[in-house]
Parts: sequence; C-alpha cells; structure tokens
Amino acid sequence: MKTTQLLPLLFISFQVATLNSVSAQDQRLSFHLDGTNNLAFDTGVVKGSLQKDGRGEALKPITFVEPNVAIDSNHGLFVPYRFLTPQWRYGFGSWEWPRTGNLLDNGAAELNWAGATDRPFNFSTIYQWRSADTLDLTVFFTPQTNLDKFELFLGSYFQKFSKAKAYAQDAGNGNAGFVEWAGDKARDMQVFPKSEQVLPMINDGRWTFPPYPQHLAIRPTLAAPLGMKVQPESGVTVLIMSPPEDCFAVSMAQQGAQANALYLSLFGKDVKQGETLTGHARLIFGRNISDTQALQKYAEYLQDAKNQKDGALMSRAEMESLRKFTTAPIVPTKMDWISPQMPKPDADGWITLFDGKQLYGCTPSAADLDSGKVSLQNDGTLRLDSAGLRFNLSCTNVVISARVRKMSGRNCYINISNKRSGQEYRDCVATFSGGNSFGIGRTGEGKLKGLVSTHSQDSYDGFFQMEFRCEGENLTLKANDRTICEAADSSIIKGQFSVVALNGVSLFKSIKARVLDQH
Repeated sequence: MKTTQLLPLLFISFQVATLNSVSAQDQRLSFHLDGTNNLAFDTGVVKGSLQKDGRGEALKPITFVEPNVAIDSNHGLFVPYRFLTPQWRYGFGSWEWPRTGNLLDNGAAELNWAGATDRPFNFSTIYQWRSADTLDLTVFFTPQTNLDKFELFLGSYFQKFSKAKAYAQDAGNGNAGFVEWAGDKARDMQVFPKSEQVLPMINDGRWTFPPYPQHLAIRPTLAAPLGMKVQPESGVTVLIMSPPEDCFAVSMAQQGAQANALYLSLFGKDVKQGETLTGHARLIFGRNISDTQALQKYAEYLQDAKNQKDGALMSRAEMESLRKFTTAPIVPTKMDWISPQMPKPDADGWITLFDGKQLYGCTPSAADLDSGKVSLQNDGTLRLDSAGLRFNLSCTNVVISARVRKMSGRNCYINISNKRSGQEYRDCVATFSGGNSFGIGRTGEGKLKGLVSTHSQDSYDGFFQMEFRCEGENLTLKANDRTICEAADSSIIKGQFSVVALNGVSLFKSIKARVLDQH
C-alpha cells in the first residue's frame, strides 16, 4: 500500500508570505548594482549576478563559495523558458526579449518584460534572498488576450551536476521517495506529472513546437514539486521546489551531459485577458543534503506561507508589481476596424483588404475576436493566432498579395477555396513554413496534397511580400517579387480566398487582391 510523506502539507493553500525588508545588519542578502548593468549578490554561501537591463539570461553566473564550484551553465538558473499553450509556443525563451530591471527597497531584484506583437503578455520576476542559502522567485504573468491552458516552463541549467531526482509518490517500493533520472531514457524529456489529470495537457501537442521539439517520457507521479541536483565530486546540492498549487510537473533533460537541466511547469490553467497569474519557486543551496533534509526544507517552505490568503501580507514590492501588471494597457476587442464591405479596385485593379488600420471584405467570428485569435495591434499589424480570414470575394483567376511575417506554428498560407459536393471544400494553397521553406498544394477529401515544395535561396525571417497567383491552371508563388515555385492544377474552379495562420501566430501589415477574371 502506497504512503506519501508530507501529504497534509501538499494541500496547504499557498499564499505569499511577508517579504521582509533586509536589515542593515544583513546586507549580504541584498542584490546590489555592480557598475556593469548587473545586479550582483554574495550571500557567503553563493555569489553571482543577474543582468539588469536588455536581453539576457537569468541567475548567471552563480558559484558556490566553499568549495569554489561553478553551478550554472547555458541560460542560468530560474530562467523563464517556454511559454506554451496547446495552440502555439511564443518565441524561444525570455532571453530573446528586452527587459528592464529594478533594485527594490527590500534588497530584491525585479525584472520586467513588456508585451509585443509576437507575445501578447506582460510578465515580471522578483528574486529575493530569504537566507544565505535560500532564494525565492515570484512570477507575475498578465496576458493581453485569453490563453488556454497556459504553461510557463521555468528552466535551471547546471554545470556537471550529473545527478538529478524528483520526489515521487512511488519510489519503486510502494512508498514515496526520490526517483532518479533514468539513463535508458536519456534522449527524452523526462516528466514527473503532478497527477494523471494533467497528462492530457502535457500530451496536447505543445512539445512539438520548434525550436527543440521534445519527445516526452512520463515518469512516476509527484508527491510534491520538489527536485534535487547534485554534483557528485563536491557534494554541492541544489534543491528546486514550488508549491503544489503553482506547479503541475517537474522535468529533467540531459543529465549525463556537461550542461544539464531541471524544469518546473508553472500554472497549467486558462487565463483571461487582463487576469494576473502569480507563481512561486525556491532554490536552496548546500552540500550533501540528504533526502530527509530535503523533505524538511520543503516542509519549511510551505510553512513559510503560513496558510494566509490576506493580500496585505504581500510585500510593497510585490503589491507594486502586481498593480503595474494588472493595470498595464490591454488591447481591447473592438469591431470598428472591421468592415464586411468590399472596397472598389484602385486604378491598377488592386482591392485593399487590410491597410494597417482597417480590415475590409471580411467578418471574423465573435469567438475569434473575443479570444484574441484575430486582433489589430497598436502598431497597425493584423495578428492571427491559429485562425484564418475568409474574404467575401469569389473568383477563379486572382492575385493575392500580403506583407506577412510568420512568428510561430506550422505555417501561414493563402488559399482559394471552393465547395464541390456536400460540405467538402477543395482548396488550392500557397504555404510558407518559415525561413526559406515554401510550397504549393491542394486539399481534397480532407487531406493536403503537395504539388510542389522548395527551399528558396534567401531566408525570410522578417516581414516580406508573399504573392499567390492563380490564373487558369497555372499557380505561382512569389516572395518579394521573386518567383519561388510554380505548379499546374486543372481542378481549380471559382471560389473564395483566405489567409490563415496554422497552429501558430502570423502578422500581416497589408493584404490586397487583384481579380483577373474577364467579365
């Protein structure tokens, strides 16, 4: 029969405890400016820094003082890494995005990231030393659109800490205990889920998005979100933990390599536009920390919360961050920029469908608008999140041109669609999968059949002009006026055309069409 230690503690309702200001007698627990745009620290147990402004890593470098052991590698410790939903992944990691940092009155370090067209959310992190060996992290996340089952994958990257384990309900003997990284699954991301109920979310396809899509190996269910990393040569040990309300999985990767990692999956819940999620995690540094000591330190972590729900127990720093991010400007859902009417062609026959201010000849669904899947950004870009726009124009011979940038997902495409029998649509599709990958295909019987695909000489990572020409049987795809690929398809008949972002985000600065049909 299975037994789980600390079971009463795992269901404590976690709330932020008071972040006490650092006393003058213990300035070692404060971050301080070091004159090189870094927020430095030296607690006597560990020392290192955190880049304050610009694009940068997390806690990096960080070194154990006695013995002198380098801890971090790659992007450092406690770095916001993957921002995931079932539909898409936002960017690569937070190190790609500019941030601003602050040194708070209580000695904590705060980093703030503002939202942008490729990431519709604001978020901030607060790092605070509780004691010489203990660092707490608080994360605030506020989206500018509704997000389904949002996950913030928090990474910590280690140097030569080749031993890793997580606290599971069944350590192989029917009792709770620490379970080590499995060498026979070395190529997989090894995931210890909070419960069986979170497995559908873990396996919903979010791990297939590039860069670095992962094959998952599901390990035993967690008894608590508690992991341990050890450097065998020195005995230096790092505990990584989070409250059970905030974390739904602990993961491990590449433990045998020079650079190896342990991750926390935070949140895992739907979040509405303007709502703020708050998450927590803790690092504890030491030498030769035993399993029993690790459990005691996790119990102390939960006790620190004092089971309080009173917002007054939040520190002034946390309250101010929460206020800033809940009151940050949110892009509203408005309809006045959308008109179902089709404009008249200009002197050259071009019909403007989107010009940076107005969308014409199209009626997006209310659900897509309310959820933010279709939105007009403050900079005048049209943002499609796993959504498409079908225009109220039916034709056979047409040129469609869009200034587009693919941000994430499978591909963005332009298609002409017509209905032949029953409810089945047949489409002729021009696709851009990112970089230099293009193609022309058609759909039939619910399947996409490629006619031609190619890799262009140039890579198109920013905005470019994508043009799809359908004239008779001839299909031509161009990028910045250069012909990329051509095909022939005799099955095309009269239909409407669309622009689509498939399983991801695409941005449009302009869309226009020129009908070639002879009247």
